[in-house]
Amino acid sequence: MGLSLSGFVTLGGRWMGAGQNLTQGNKLSHSFFTGVLAAVVASPCTAPFMAPALGYALTQPAAIALCIFAFLGLGMALPFLLLSYLPQLSKHLPTPGPWMDTFKQAVAFPLYLTSAWLLWVLGQQVGNDGVALAVIGAIGISFLLWLSQKKPQWFMVTTSLIVVLAISVIWHNKTLDRSTPHYEQQNTLWQPYTQQTLDQLRSEGKAVFINLTADWCITCKVNEKLVFTPTALSMLQDNGIHLLEGDWTNYNPEITSLLDRYKRAGVPLYLFFAANPDAKAVILPQILTSGTLKSLVTDF
Repeated sequence: MGLSLSGFVTLGGRWMGAGQNLTQGNKLSHSFFTGVLAAVVASPCTAPFMAPALGYALTQPAAIALCIFAFLGLGMALPFLLLSYLPQLSKHLPTPGPWMDTFKQAVAFPLYLTSAWLLWVLGQQVGNDGVALAVIGAIGISFLLWLSQKKPQWFMVTTSLIVVLAISVIWHNKTLDRSTPHYEQQNTLWQPYTQQTLDQLRSEGKAVFINLTADWCITCKVNEKLVFTPTALSMLQDNGIHLLEGDWTNYNPEITSLLDRYKRAGVPLYLFFAANPDAKAVILPQILTSGTLKSLVTDF
């Protein structure tokens, strides 16, 4: 996608034309497909922001879940509604021109940065060898796109080479030893989460704070940098709260089971058990603050 936005290759030209043709006109069907096209285009961009709302909706009764989805749709449709009922606002819209191509090329760089972040996550999972294979695969795809424009007759040959490379990557990942942690915990104040450890601490009447996280979870990483400081974690420990961390970067059946138990589709999930064997878990917000951690000491 980054290469396409940078102008090195054109992808999806025919599909974009088909979608645009469906929206041209003043009939109800044209308005409908305008909304469909806007939702298809906008959904991937808004996914990181919608994830908390969708995660919450999946845990609610049908009526509440449908209301959440309805308001998400209303939010996407709001610009179109405003322009429909207040046509004078269209005067404030930017005029099409060469700046659009410049803007298109500029937004390619966030995609390149996203690729770098995903490579980092892959490195946490499979090490440097996996990252090297992924980079080789990316170079192969770039070569395939370039060759398809220069010499179309070699397209299938190069595609076959890419398939062979993909198979080698899959084989490499299958042979990795997933029984060991993919990284060493940087903060030794956390204990690895296991159901046995949780059961033992609760049977002893100990207070427990559980942090379910993953390297690919941006919200988790923000909370870890801004909230889970050594000072804050030491404060919890000094008040008798045991810290358990479950890393879901690689699939873990125990963490998955805990997420299912509390009807969560993904991380982060923060749970607090008071110092009482019969205490029920308190589910904390996904966006934490230092005040949230202090409340565990003062309110429970």
